[in-house]
Amino acid sequence: MLYVRAIRKVPGISASAVPLYLPPDKTTSSESGFDKNVFFGAISMFLREKVSFLRNMPAFFDKFLDSRLFLRFAARQAGTTSTEGYEELTINMIEGDNAFRRTEVDRLVRYLMKDGKPDIIHLSNALILGIARQLKKRIDVKVVCSLLNEDDWIDDMDEPFRSRAWQMIAKEAGYVDVFVTPSRYYRELFMSKTGHKGDNIEVVPLGFDPETKEISRTEREPASIGFFSRINRYNGIDKLVDAFIEMKNQDQIPGLSLKICGGYTGIDKDFISEQIKKIREHKLEKSIRIYPDFEGDKKLEFFS
Repeated sequence: MLYVRAIRKVPGISASAVPLYLPPDKTTSSESGFDKNVFFGAISMFLREKVSFLRNMPAFFDKFLDSRLFLRFAARQAGTTSTEGYEELTINMIEGDNAFRRTEVDRLVRYLMKDGKPDIIHLSNALILGIARQLKKRIDVKVVCSLLNEDDWIDDMDEPFRSRAWQMIAKEAGYVDVFVTPSRYYRELFMSKTGHKGDNIEVVPLGFDPETKEISRTEREPASIGFFSRINRYNGIDKLVDAFIEMKNQDQIPGLSLKICGGYTGIDKDFISEQIKKIREHKLEKSIRIYPDFEGDKKLEFFS
């Protein structure tokens, strides 16, 4: 998590990353400083939502279901499903009272306060806004919330859940001191979806940490187009592939190549296969390179 690493470089400031629902994957947990404790375990939250007689299950059963063994198994399945079946749970997480049980919120608060009261709590996205109100009740603390890609999940939901989700985000937004988003586009989109005035939404463009002091550059090769983001339909990689195919057909830039770097989840695999099929049909396999990882050597190779 580059965000936490960047904050830790500022003298006199400490920061920790507390995972919710699922443990971080092994490619990021070792370097990013994610804590080992997982709060609001995904399995117990899901079962409480779907199985009525489990809504009042004792704490020890929660602890059993949310053991690291089970949660890591659940993490491996993440991204293989759509929003279908998760609509009510999404609404509850935004609203907070049903999803975030008082005992678990209390456990989180005790953990956050173990080294003294934090100055800021930063939520990763608006789909967990319900926790802002819960924390505000227990700790006098400023709450910051990042905004990005909530629409990918919410707009895939059927009505009336889609409208309810945006309405609940608008309602819970009053418990957030500052929102941050990387683009003016998403600021305007969020305002249009929720009716939020936008007076506390700050645009903070995305940065890049090369994770090394120098990135070597090879001798100038033929021109290339670089794509650095999650490889999925929402981020327009299909349009980029179509545009690249058209550019290669016109051959206005001899030797042009396309370099793609970014992660993907199980739900993206069929979509990615469609793009690979188009590339093969036009016999452009040698002109396109995919680096599947955001981190480490492959990312450095991409940016070099």
